[in-house]
Amino acid sequence: MRESVQKRATGLREWGLAMKGLMMGGAAALAMAGMASAQEVVAPTPEQQAAPVAQPAATGPAHGPLQIALEPYAVYQQDVTTLRDANINSVSTLGTMVELGASHHYPALAKGVIAYGALAAAQSPTFVRAVRDAEAYFGRQGLILQLTRDSGYARNLRGSGEAGQLAMGAINHDVARIDRVARRFTEIYRTNSGTRWGRTATTNGAARVQRLAGMGTATNLRPVTASLAARLFAAPASQSPAADATALGGAYFWDAATTSGAVTYQASATPPQYWRADSMRFRAIDSMLSLAALHALGAETDRPEAYEPLLNDQLLSNCMAAAQSGYLACQGSTGREHENAFCLAKHALGWAEGDVTVNSVALCIARLTEPGVAPAVNYTPFATATSAVVTPTQ
Repeated sequence: MRESVQKRATGLREWGLAMKGLMMGGAAALAMAGMASAQEVVAPTPEQQAAPVAQPAATGPAHGPLQIALEPYAVYQQDVTTLRDANINSVSTLGTMVELGASHHYPALAKGVIAYGALAAAQSPTFVRAVRDAEAYFGRQGLILQLTRDSGYARNLRGSGEAGQLAMGAINHDVARIDRVARRFTEIYRTNSGTRWGRTATTNGAARVQRLAGMGTATNLRPVTASLAARLFAAPASQSPAADATALGGAYFWDAATTSGAVTYQASATPPQYWRADSMRFRAIDSMLSLAALHALGAETDRPEAYEPLLNDQLLSNCMAAAQSGYLACQGSTGREHENAFCLAKHALGWAEGDVTVNSVALCIARLTEPGVAPAVNYTPFATATSAVVTPTQ
């Protein structure tokens, strides 16, 4: 009897040590998700950083669940580039831009945001290595089951803090990009209020809105171009957005992916912003980490059905649907042509002025996170990390 108890105690002790090694990242991830009393983990050594991460067999560009989910969002970002560069000098040219804003099913963009954050998170070598260590310890199917059953499970893995920052940084780069174009259309709205074409009265309001509504349905998604689709695949731990701003997850990824020729930019001299998941929407960031873990496992080859539930975030999807409804309602209420530019800025892109905020693509994404302060301590004991609880704010 005593021997049996001793064997059991030894087994539990070994299991605990293995779990501690696999899950040293829980503290940083809890801080990322707005949880209590959690800190960043010890940074990997230079030898660990230099060590290559073995890659699973790739399914190829645009063939995995993440890439397929990302396509509608990539088409949207292609249109953001068009809106940024277009010369708006007539009713006709503005009308073309209005149609671009209407030609998306906005809830599909929500899935794309989650997929993009997941692919960015999967660029953390520490996190990818921890996922594969966990696979070796728990078994492939057991780990996949845990990731899909508990959306917050991946946040406990080593490197999840870094992975979460990559995900949240990527989507906030997108918010800033969309916001810049929204400001441009706000200015177009203001400066053309006195031009002859800008003062032209809008006509056939109800029929026009009905036509625009038919352009943005779930069954009428626009296909991604082959060249852009090829940019949507990134093997785990294969890119470094911190070193290359045009890499997936970087501040200029979409500029590089949607424009021909080289992208010129000036590297920021300020340290990168540290982000926290919004306390009411942290499940979206958890899903990104879980999907990143599945990507690190190459689960698209044998478990593609595991992705779909994690790609669906109801709060983000509802917000995007409201943005689309708001855009159509705004178009229906315009009286002068220049006001259509305001609708683009206000809903199809992102607009917030003073204390007034409305549902828009950029604001829906921005609501997932909030600025945070990077942890000052390098290590928090595993027991402390696991004892933290979620306390959503109202």
